[in-house]
Amino acid sequence: MVLTNGVVLFFYVKLDEVPALKTALPGDKVKLCLTKVPDDCPPGDERGKIYSVLNYRTQQYFKAMNSWHYCGGA
Repeated sequence: MVLTNGVVLFFYVKLDEVPALKTALPGDKVKLCLTKVPDDCPPGDERGKIYSVLNYRTQQYFKAMNSWHYCGGA
């Protein structure tokens, strides 16, 4: 999933298994919050950030990470 601000979010399940995404529509306004940044990451390794996303229209939210791996991982 790519948001209009360029943030790319990854899910460990199929998108249709995320209830908040089943009712989301293209163009829905969302609130994106960075909720966790991993500790002790190598310089320049931006992986592993966790975001919370609130859909204003549906009032549903979900969490997702910006990479398949945490920083320093594979």
